[in-house]
Amino acid sequence: MEGAAARVEGTFGPIDIWVNKAMTSVFSPFREMTADEFRRVIDIADLGHVHRPLAAHRRMLPPHPATIVQVGSAHAGRGVPLQAACCGAMHAIAGFTDSIRANCSTQGATSS
Repeated sequence: MEGAAARVEGTFGPIDIWVNKAMTSVFSPFREMTADEFRRVIDIADLGHVHRPLAAHRRMLPPHPATIVQVGSAHAGRGVPLQAACCGAMHAIAGFTDSIRANCSTQGATSS
């Protein structure tokens, strides 16, 4: 992601906004899921929502205002049948995004 963010910045100039979405899911009763299936959903969704904005945020330094938009899903607000891994990942993303929003507001960037 560092390389991608550097190319964006090199091609278009300072990053004004970074829209981020990473998602996959497994439709399955929880008891039938394998640990690898669960791990894949968590790795893609959660770590995708960490590594991408981290690379962008490193380039969003004052005085240039910038915004990170994290796109989650309604799965963050409630449990959904056959979507245990996705719901867990979306809850984690919501908590992570709240945390970086609080942190970014003290550093001159914003996150949505």
